[in-house]
Amino acid sequence: MARLQVDVDPAGLGASASAVAALLSARQPRIIVRAHEVELGNFQLYPCNLLEGQAEEVAIALREPLTDGALLASARSDDAASRNGYLKWGTV
Repeated sequence: MARLQVDVDPAGLGASASAVAALLSARQPRIIVRAHEVELGNFQLYPCNLLEGQAEEVAIALREPLTDGALLASARSDDAASRNGYLKWGTV
């Protein structure tokens, strides 16, 4: 199964890929975020880690930073802390 790559335009969104990845990985329930290339403006999600019905939860989680300015403003943007690893390894 392929990965879903999420490209973030920090100028358009007002936040970096690192910040969005950190928001997703900090959610409860957690979302697995592969943040190896956040400094390049993207992160990846693995659909193979989802159970039945969880794709919808991930879709909602992806929309939240786009529609909630306060949530986005509170996001931590630390490429060095996010890079070269998975954030909050777990399942949604």
